[in-house]
Amino acid sequence: MKDKSPLLFSIFSFAFILLIIWFIGISAAGLEWNENIESLNKNWNSLNSISTIWRLEALAVCAIAWIAFNLSGHSKWWTLVAIGHILMLMEYIIMLGGYNQVTSEEMYNVLNGMANWTFIAANFIWVAGMLGIYWRESKVIKAVGVLLSASSLLLIAAIYFGLGAQTELTSVAMPVVLLLYAFNAYYGLVLFKRVKTEVNTSS
Repeated sequence: MKDKSPLLFSIFSFAFILLIIWFIGISAAGLEWNENIESLNKNWNSLNSISTIWRLEALAVCAIAWIAFNLSGHSKWWTLVAIGHILMLMEYIIMLGGYNQVTSEEMYNVLNGMANWTFIAANFIWVAGMLGIYWRESKVIKAVGVLLSASSLLLIAAIYFGLGAQTELTSVAMPVVLLLYAFNAYYGLVLFKRVKTEVNTSS
């Protein structure tokens, strides 16, 4: 199964992008906290709902964490990618287990803050892992991978260490992180071909 892990990494990275696009497509910006919660609860168990996307994203995050652990034999930096995605799972636990129980603005703000900071810390860790992985590559893969992961890491670090407004920095960081996921999907295919060649050569 380990020789299929790069392919699975590619598939789930691409799947995560599709889920984010789906989320953006159905989410409504600018709602008050009570309108947001009311909208969430009204559609909580429907197929085309934010809660459904969160459930699917949580599964994708679990899959990427498991795959990254399988790939840690290639580089220990994959362990950081796995740890970051395990931490990211906590964000979905907070949202799925808490948002439909919200009864006040204070409770909403606390849960939202916990989810946001879990998300920021998780991304800080796994993106650092990808920077280490791409640094060991060569030529175009190294150049593009390091550019995307380093840019993502700097923006996330600015949010993490309070060097700017979180809302503004997040709006800049998220497109870069999504581009990193897209490049990860491509890199998974490259790594899959490489591993397959190595297996065929050794046999």
